[in-house]
Amino acid sequence: MQRIIAVGAIVLALGGCTTSPQEMRAEGPLKSFTTHKPEQQVAECILYAWQNESLAGAHYNVSLQPRPSGGKSVVSANNREMADVIGSKESTKVQFFSSSSMSWISDRRVASLKTCL
Repeated sequence: MQRIIAVGAIVLALGGCTTSPQEMRAEGPLKSFTTHKPEQQVAECILYAWQNESLAGAHYNVSLQPRPSGGKSVVSANNREMADVIGSKESTKVQFFSSSSMSWISDRRVASLKTCL
């Protein structure tokens, strides 16, 4: 019974740790990149790279969403990591955000993202 209560408390505590995309954007990106590839191609590449990546033996849900002010956002489950992909005629800018400071998971996400540039 104590285990059930402990697990419930942990789940509730972790649920409060999520950060919204707006909050992450307000804090600014942890990393920024530029490429000459088209926006849609880069966004889809990041989506597939993150979907196919195994983190601690598990695959996490990742989605591709329209960015409110134009472009695309690749967002991992619970908004832990996010990449904004913003295209222009000359280049595409990619901004990487994380709800935690650069952890090993964020490092892996950035490495996957770089393969799409």
